[in-house]
Amino acid sequence: MGILGGLFGALFNQFNTIITRYRMNHIAKKKAHRLLRLCEVLLVAAVTTSVVFTLATTLGSCVNVSKSNHTKEFQSEVKTFFCPDGKYNDMATLLFNSQEEAIRQLFHQDGAFTLSTLGNFFICYFLIACWTYGAAVPSGLFVPCLVTGAAYGRFTATILQRIGFANIYPGTFALMGAASFLGGVVRMTISLTVILIESTNEISYGLPIMVTLMVAKWTGDLFNKGLYDIHIDLRKIPLLEWESPEITENLIAKDIMDTRLSCIGLKPKVRDVEHMLRSTTHNAFMVVAPIGGGTSESTVVISNVPQAHVQEMSALDKGISFHEPFLYNTVIAQNEDQFDESFITRTRIQTRIISYIDVVKKEQGGARIASSTSGTAATLYSDDVVCPQLRFLGIILRSQLVTLLKYKVYDKQTVLSHNEMTKDFPHFSQIEDLTISDYDRSKTLDIIHYINPCPYTVIPLTPVSRVFNLFRTMGLRHLVVVDGCGLVRHIFHLIIARTTWPEIWRSLCLAI
Repeated sequence: MGILGGLFGALFNQFNTIITRYRMNHIAKKKAHRLLRLCEVLLVAAVTTSVVFTLATTLGSCVNVSKSNHTKEFQSEVKTFFCPDGKYNDMATLLFNSQEEAIRQLFHQDGAFTLSTLGNFFICYFLIACWTYGAAVPSGLFVPCLVTGAAYGRFTATILQRIGFANIYPGTFALMGAASFLGGVVRMTISLTVILIESTNEISYGLPIMVTLMVAKWTGDLFNKGLYDIHIDLRKIPLLEWESPEITENLIAKDIMDTRLSCIGLKPKVRDVEHMLRSTTHNAFMVVAPIGGGTSESTVVISNVPQAHVQEMSALDKGISFHEPFLYNTVIAQNEDQFDESFITRTRIQTRIISYIDVVKKEQGGARIASSTSGTAATLYSDDVVCPQLRFLGIILRSQLVTLLKYKVYDKQTVLSHNEMTKDFPHFSQIEDLTISDYDRSKTLDIIHYINPCPYTVIPLTPVSRVFNLFRTMGLRHLVVVDGCGLVRHIFHLIIARTTWPEIWRSLCLAI
């Protein structure tokens, strides 16, 4: 029962995946997608109604009412549907009752359904449920899977009774079939066991249900993921697993961070902010300030940093190959008394980078590391890389910038309160909804009171597993990557966004 339930569940997931991809490619992307989705719902309703009526009329069997079932409760639950007195239509009883009543009939009515009725009902309900899930209606998945699985279990029990196992109880097989099919579709075990035990009020079925669910899950996992996980992947929802994938064990933050970002000063021009919002899709922007030659009231706006600048990052990254074992047995520096000649690890370099950065800047590229594998030396730092131009001050959200433009918070005007900034939550205005005059575009936007000055940050050498844990445990949406002193090198900044994780895993898998 568990193996077949897992196979049926995997087949259900595969069919639904094909249908969902078709919806996304041919319905959701159309200009009149809302009208098309409404038409699809009407089509599903029309087809379902036609199939249900046709099945009950042509494939339903008139079954005699047994003497044990001559009760008012049973008479009110069954559907005669063109059957003579003393008989009822078993297909109509399953289709024209509610799903909850159909489950109760399959669990408790002994000898009430023929083999052909159960088989036809299972196939048609399987296909209709597979088509309906994902349409623009609250169709649900849990109860339809229970009904379909219960029909499969009842079908199996009827076959066993006909080949000689007359003493088995079909309701038990219906319960196991419902558990196996549902487990094969959603791939959950413990929670489904508890739900089914509470539904049946039979604690003695706990072990059989658990074994059936586990076998169904293992069988289905051989072919595809659970249906919920499939839809999460298809819609690119940034839902993270409990642990980072093994594929990221040897990666660091520099390998997955996004460099095509936009930075903004503390007091940018309105026209620059408007252009940045209209030309990018970022949800957060780095707030930076120049060092040395500028003031904190910078109007700099930097968008879409070229990829070539990525190669000009910290020379520490240049000097270390992260595709080889991170072991180095010789460290050469002008101030050798601060380094020991022993094997060092990435962790040790991470702990030393901040303490030695001032020394290295003074030495003008003096610190060097020689790799034990290649025997070549590479400069850790040099003046053209270490001397930064911008310092990272914090981040500001797109919704905050749009709100400031909406309320025209220019120059030294009154600071908006938290309630005013979040009044439109969660449906914030978009930049396309605003009309900004030429006169306002020449003004300056004051964002100093609205930035987040202390977001979570990591350095480029941070392992991806640690980055993953920060997103997973802290519920982050953005994670900024800075160097050891919180500086932005060569006028660009780096960030890892929660929404990029699906693309990261996909790219890594394709690379392998």
